[in-house]
Amino acid sequence: MGTSRNRMFDWLRTLFVVALTSAILGLAFLYLAPDRAFLNIKEPLTSYGIHTGNITTNITGYRSPLVRDVKFKLSSEQGWKTLNLHSPRLSNRSLVFEFMSSDLNAGENTLQIQSTSFFGISRRHDYTFNAAVQETAFKGTFVRHWTSDALEAQDGVWEVVPAKDGSADNWVQPIPGHEGYDRILLVTQPFTGPRRIDLAMTFSEQVGDNPRHGVGVLPLWGGHPDIEDVRPRRGWLYGLAWWYSEYPGFGVEFARKIGGDPVESINSQMDVPLFAQTYHVRVVVDEVNNKNGAPVFQMKMKWAKTPAELDSLPWRVEVRDEEGLLSTTSSYAVGLLAHRAAVSFGPVTVTALN
Repeated sequence: MGTSRNRMFDWLRTLFVVALTSAILGLAFLYLAPDRAFLNIKEPLTSYGIHTGNITTNITGYRSPLVRDVKFKLSSEQGWKTLNLHSPRLSNRSLVFEFMSSDLNAGENTLQIQSTSFFGISRRHDYTFNAAVQETAFKGTFVRHWTSDALEAQDGVWEVVPAKDGSADNWVQPIPGHEGYDRILLVTQPFTGPRRIDLAMTFSEQVGDNPRHGVGVLPLWGGHPDIEDVRPRRGWLYGLAWWYSEYPGFGVEFARKIGGDPVESINSQMDVPLFAQTYHVRVVVDEVNNKNGAPVFQMKMKWAKTPAELDSLPWRVEVRDEEGLLSTTSSYAVGLLAHRAAVSFGPVTVTALN
């Protein structure tokens, strides 16, 4: 009996020593670890856009699982803003720091970040970047070729990868392991009026435990409207053409959500499966009159395996923003969307139709 008790005591003592040693080593690591052990912020772009309306200038990255609190501000500001780390937009340990046009200086700005671990250890991070006012006039055709220094994300961290179709062009995708809720990459600056979007995208797989996923393009991206002191911002304003698992199929949709208010939306879809392959997609947004004679947007989409097949196909889905959820006089960017999905996108051709 005494021998058994001694063995139990020895086992508990060993367990205690191992646990204590691990805790001490963990704390030592946090004290001595480089800043990237707390936060990893995407390398600065050549220049970030200072956008119009509710489209914020965003700096993205990801955090350690040991970080429990993140605050930030520009060096020119007095008070700190706190990031809500439980926001769906910050799934999979992602980070986003958002600034309205009125927050930024044209030229150099410094983002200051304070992160705190569960052990109460804090780190200060300074991030200097350049910002420039973007032109809103847009005419003709623009092709977005992807380079690493021009990936302006609204959410998530993105990377340039070799072409999926064997061409010399770069493609772009959310960094593997950091896919998640609504990863959005800007294609253009905001501009007004009707437009046509042509692109290729290669879907690989749904990512994460939540089965809801989707991939596509935002021909009309109006940002995340919300009240000033909420970060990350909760709303959205968009015209979206995508494949979505909840349809399930390809669909076109207009939606408006202001902060924490309920969503208003209208959509049309075709129930078809999504395969792990490349799709060529074309979307056109026109301005038409609704039943009351007011100008509203109308969006239509088609998709195919090859560009040649795409040209010969009729439009497959179409929806009209009958209630005018999106103002036709406002400026909207074009963006890419990866929602809980591993997907890559090729160069994007945008044509202004005004």
